[in-house]
Amino acid sequence: MANEDFDQALIEAQQRWMDEGGVVAVGQGDEGGAPTIDVWASGELESVLPETLHGFKVRIRSSGGPIQAQ
Repeated sequence: MANEDFDQALIEAQQRWMDEGGVVAVGQGDEGGAPTIDVWASGELESVLPETLHGFKVRIRSSGGPIQAQ
């Protein structure tokens, strides 16, 4: 059940946040053996995104800046 709960939270995060300015990717991470929702961004999003989503920690990771296709 916990895996299904996390999968649903991750899908929701991807649907909600991929359109947010600066978000490059949303995926699964791990902290101390617990799954996290990791959001890679090219800007500051701490004030925009929640600290948790459905009980799972949200971590904002630096993408290193805007990604440009070559």
